[in-house]
Amino acid sequence: MRFVRVATEFATLGHGIFTYAIFQALRGEADGGTRDKKITVKEISAFLNDRVPELSEKYKGEAQYPTTYDYGQDFPIVIIKE
Repeated sequence: MRFVRVATEFATLGHGIFTYAIFQALRGEADGGTRDKKITVKEISAFLNDRVPELSEKYKGEAQYPTTYDYGQDFPIVIIKE
């Protein structure tokens, strides 16, 4: 059996839930642990695994969970400059 989830755009977010969470992560909210101003692939993955269910519960009434595959070395995607 295969489950298909349909992406829904929310006017209050300006995007779908997954896209909104990605933007939050890339803006710096995924900078966990040492707060080193670097957003890595694994930090983004962990952030999405936590944030998408929270947002989907709030806006859709049920938690949805992203499917992630974590393999290989971690590396920065974003470096935050102030």
